[in-house]
Parts: sequence; C-alpha cells; structure tokens
Amino acid sequence: MLPEHAPEACSDRENLWNAVEAVEVRKDAQLAREVEFAIPCEVSEAQGIALARDFVRSAFVDQGMVADLSVHWDGGEAGILKPHAQRQRRCKTLPLGRSKRRPVSASTLRPVWP
Repeated sequence: MLPEHAPEACSDRENLWNAVEAVEVRKDAQLAREVEFAIPCEVSEAQGIALARDFVRSAFVDQGMVADLSVHWDGGEAGILKPHAQRQRRCKTLPLGRSKRRPVSASTLRPVWP
C-alpha cells in the first residue's frame, strides 16, 4: 500500500525492498518493522481484509509510509479459524532517502486500532 507521493516503482514488492536496502548504508540498520494482528473470526474474509487495509492505511500509509500487507485466513489447531494479518513497513517515511524521522511507535497506534 503506497502513499500518494510514492514513486510508481514502489508498487512492486521486489523493487520496493531492493530500494530500501540500497539506501540504508549502516550494516545494523533496521529496514522494516513487522507487526502481526488478529482479525475477528466473526467477520467474513472480505470484511477482515477491508478492516486490515483500513487500519494500515489510516495508521501508516496516510502518514507517508509504505506498507506491505499480507492477510491470512488460516485454520489453527482443531480446525479453529485464526484469521490474522501481517504488516511490514519501512521504518522511515518516503522518499527513499536517509531520513532521520523516527518511526511510529506501538503506543501511538493503540487508539487507532478498532
């Protein structure tokens, strides 16, 4: 998921993560953060995907960050559904430069997640 000002080349996952790796020069740089969050079992798969997209868009993309979202509708133990989403985002905002802007912390997101 891309913010409005993102280069079109970032719409391809391979190009995006290659560009992120190219601009980070420190060998100990944190390229991305991954967060996994549960989706309520009571909603349909389409509703769960829409819920995850809306959350990621409002919490990250609208702030200028690129987010790579994967939604899984897997069955867990004993056949119980365990729908969840994994979001990976670049630690810094676009453009793909050496920005010193700090990433969003988990404490600032708690009020956003429904």
